[in-house]
Amino acid sequence: MSKHETGRLTPEQIATTTDGRYNDGKGLSLRVRGGVGTWFYQYRVGERVREIGLGGRDVVTVEQAREAAQGYREMRADGRDPLEAKRKEQKAVTALNSRATFGEFAAVHIRGHVAPGMSAKTAGDWLRSIKRHCAPLMLMRPADIELSDVEACLRPIWMTKKKTAAELRGRLERLLDAAVVSEPPLRPAGDNPARWEGGLRERLPAQKRKEKHHPAAPYKEVPAIVKALRADVSEFDLSSLALEFVILTAVRTGDARFMTVGEVDLESATWTIPADRMKTRNDPDAPDHPVPLPARALEIVKAQIDGKEPKDLVFPGLKRGQPLGMNTMNHALARHRKGLTVHGFRSSFRDWVSDETEYGWELGEHALAHKVGTKVARAYARSRQLEKRRPMMDDWAAYVNQTTA
Repeated sequence: MSKHETGRLTPEQIATTTDGRYNDGKGLSLRVRGGVGTWFYQYRVGERVREIGLGGRDVVTVEQAREAAQGYREMRADGRDPLEAKRKEQKAVTALNSRATFGEFAAVHIRGHVAPGMSAKTAGDWLRSIKRHCAPLMLMRPADIELSDVEACLRPIWMTKKKTAAELRGRLERLLDAAVVSEPPLRPAGDNPARWEGGLRERLPAQKRKEKHHPAAPYKEVPAIVKALRADVSEFDLSSLALEFVILTAVRTGDARFMTVGEVDLESATWTIPADRMKTRNDPDAPDHPVPLPARALEIVKAQIDGKEPKDLVFPGLKRGQPLGMNTMNHALARHRKGLTVHGFRSSFRDWVSDETEYGWELGEHALAHKVGTKVARAYARSRQLEKRRPMMDDWAAYVNQTTA
């Protein structure tokens, strides 16, 4: 039993509806009136007995009440009167709320609610960025801040300091949300002037994203890379085997890492990736993505799932129940070809389809699980043309296997 648990009260006493006072020890008690239980902490100051309410039994658990009481005991051990300290704190909060500017509120909220969950540097960055770029807001009352005020702060840096501007907008949104639920509220409930959707998105220009290209191997080099991977297979390290499977199926690394036995239909040689694990998981209309498995890919899967349960991972990592690490396959690739990325093999496959086959562009896009056509058109193509893609993936596997047979 720790020093925080006085422990006299039993669960039956805590749950009682009979009026009375039930002592837990060391000043902590539960008072029941009319079936309503409330926690109290009592202590003496000279001849006087003082009492602090800790909250209702239905809201505050006995563990929380004991923890709070212990905090007050430690305060008394330091020579402070808990009730007087609580009154001073309430007066300070009331004074702050009656005159608080956004800058004052931000400083208090960041210190008390934001900073404890992050590094000192990051917490300091919050207030520094607001002071630097939002000086006019610092002197305004939170309730008076409008969309145009936030826009005026962000617009000068929106296109030139994109990351800073995006982080700043998120910080303002969180602080203004906090002002709504502060005690007492400093803003009325309603639209947040720093919100993106339905707000600043319609006022600020679109930030053009810098395209990120994944270094890819020319498709003519892929068979030799796969040959090297097959010579690098370990009984314990599945990275090379998983990488070969990713190349054969042209899927994303994450889809293969989290692939489970239950997603595979051996009879139809099909692996179905759930929509909620796809890159399109935020699209409510996105369907599951079926992947045809060519012979070699099916061979790899059969060897991995033998004796496993449906929820088990096909390519587990070294830690039990965990998938392969995020960069494991890239490390396996680097052992044979430095400077490439696993994701780049999707581009290799795409180039092969365009340069070496008669399969249509759209079919290649379906294989890569890219969005094709309008929203309406996609709704009518939920099958992702599985059976049309199957011979294309068989041909790709045959091409990859040409120097590995």
